[in-house]
Amino acid sequence: MKNAIQKMLAVMALVVGVFATAQAHAGGGKVKVLYMPSDWTELQLNGGTAGKVQGPDGNQSVQVDRVLNQSDAFGRFANGYNTVGFVSEGSRYSLQLRIDGNQSPLSQDLTLVIYKNFWVLSNPSGVMLDTGPIQTSWEK
Repeated sequence: MKNAIQKMLAVMALVVGVFATAQAHAGGGKVKVLYMPSDWTELQLNGGTAGKVQGPDGNQSVQVDRVLNQSDAFGRFANGYNTVGFVSEGSRYSLQLRIDGNQSPLSQDLTLVIYKNFWVLSNPSGVMLDTGPIQTSWEK
């Protein structure tokens, strides 16, 4: 557990550096999704495909738009509850996260780091906004 926390803190420091050098977006912000295990294939978000991620030698992150309303959230993050799904190591996984629009304005970029057994949502300063477990939906 100690190694997982140290790894999480190192990633959070990296994320803070990335956001510190990024330019502000006109309009809605983005959620940068980082996946730490190596074989993620597709990110599904609120019923739509949000992006594809390659293995360890390729891109292990994807940036997804934020929208205000759930009705516009097909393949994007919205204020409120979001359902995230992905396939890794032959199994389908999912998680539920909530973005509080009062705590994180729509124009603000966020980071979602997905680990093997849990996830962490943070703001550009590296402050953890939410965390939770990863659920396994099915296995091959």
